[in-house]
Amino acid sequence: MVDIPETDFDYSFDSCARIIAFSNKTIGSDSLVWEFGDGDTSLLDNPVHQYDSVGTFTVRLIANKNTDCSDTASIQVTIPEIDINKRKIPNVFTPNSDGKNDTFKITGGNVECFIESISIYNRWGKLMYEVKNQKSWEWDGRINNEIVPPGVYFYSIIGKGFEDVGMVNVIY
Repeated sequence: MVDIPETDFDYSFDSCARIIAFSNKTIGSDSLVWEFGDGDTSLLDNPVHQYDSVGTFTVRLIANKNTDCSDTASIQVTIPEIDINKRKIPNVFTPNSDGKNDTFKITGGNVECFIESISIYNRWGKLMYEVKNQKSWEWDGRINNEIVPPGVYFYSIIGKGFEDVGMVNVIY
């Protein structure tokens, strides 16, 4: 009877740096070959790979146990385009907890890689909300667990190489 390995792996993805760290979970293997789908390979147990371009790549792990028989596991990973100029900033939101448009949320353009802070001010210039160095950039329209009154609020979004200022309407 030939002993065949059971190939398995996990990964974590840093979309800003386009780096994927792979964690080998294969059982019963003497040798491994990683194919990253972009022409690069590795023989390491737990490689870290950086992609130079955007697209969808098939990552394969081929495991062998000193025989001609091997086992393969594969996944597809998508490396997104990083273009901060494609960010979307809403001009209105309704923080009424109905599940529709409940937050002022900055999306698109892989914003988590570029935004450094967001400040929200009321119409008299009083700072209502501020957040720095987050992975998600949104405001739920609350101050001290209370929904702010409807009206116009002003924002300042500071990032690497840009500053956006504008206004957002809070309506119910």
